[in-house]
Amino acid sequence: MGDRALVRDAKANDASGEPNSSVLDIPGSDWSLFLEGVVADRPGEYGTVSFARLSGGWWEVRQGSVRLYFDAGEWSAFSDGVSKGEFELGVPV
Repeated sequence: MGDRALVRDAKANDASGEPNSSVLDIPGSDWSLFLEGVVADRPGEYGTVSFARLSGGWWEVRQGSVRLYFDAGEWSAFSDGVSKGEFELGVPV
């Protein structure tokens, strides 16, 4: 099947309070491009995935109709980890 990154927002709940099952299934080549955009702080479209800076410090990551939202603190922690190579495919967790 090839390398891919599965991304979800663990804190997100749906209207009933159940965990949100929305997952981004990003092909490895798009994931690498996306990470480069994050490090460069260059919101935009990277293959099948894109990200955007929203008002109030929020960030949106989307793929097709699936959208995930992260606050400023979450995004800062993520982008810091990206710059340290913590989100490269094949890096053991």
